[in-house]
Amino acid sequence: DIPHQPNSFEVFGFDVMFDEQMKCWLIEVNSSPSMSCDSALDTRIKGSLIRDAISLVDPPDFDRQALADVCSRRLTHRKAASNVSSGDTLEKDLARILKNKVPRAFGAMPRKMGNFQRIAPDTDTIE
Repeated sequence: DIPHQPNSFEVFGFDVMFDEQMKCWLIEVNSSPSMSCDSALDTRIKGSLIRDAISLVDPPDFDRQALADVCSRRLTHRKAASNVSSGDTLEKDLARILKNKVPRAFGAMPRKMGNFQRIAPDTDTIE
């Protein structure tokens, strides 16, 4: 069982079949679907999913060298003391890594949704 992480998401794969009347039937749901592409249709569907997921997440630009420096310093201090860093230092480290940009607030709608639609929770529930 994987604990809930507010900064992560999970992809499910839905296997469906269509009968002669074009009625859709759910066959199974996969919690870890294959992302390999064995056909042109796979490439089209999974490529779109990956592009839309990255757009939805909208990862902020960050300073790779600052991240490496902070990780190195924090790992070194962790070995020397149990208290790695105060909250103030953590805020300064994050500001340096993220170039003083503030990530999207929890519950805020992404700027780009791709082909995704938000179905739950509705905005009234979040506020």
